[in-house]
Amino acid sequence: MSFYSLVRDYVNNIADSKANKIQAEWVAPSLVNNWAQVEGKTVGYRKDDFGRVWFKGTINGGTVGSECFVLPASHSPTQEVSFTVRANTGTARVIISSTLNAVYIYGSNDNVVLDAISFPTN
Repeated sequence: MSFYSLVRDYVNNIADSKANKIQAEWVAPSLVNNWAQVEGKTVGYRKDDFGRVWFKGTINGGTVGSECFVLPASHSPTQEVSFTVRANTGTARVIISSTLNAVYIYGSNDNVVLDAISFPTN
């Protein structure tokens, strides 16, 4: 067996064991406190093989400063995390509690974009 073949096989074995070729399905959260999904901007979250949680979608209409949905404990951040994200009327602050597993939104409730949010879990 050639050196090239050995290296190729080694790299392929590492790639197969480290990355899931099929990502976890998106989970649609149960929105509360009058938060609603914007039509065509599906709201969801998922956890990858590396322990990071990813959000997608756009929400609006909820009570500012209120919980918009709760994550399962397995998707809790290692510590409270906060993100400034786009909203139709400027920006909004999204805070994910590490103890309550809850997602809160402050600032704006008009078309809050969740797509840029990602964080490590316990």
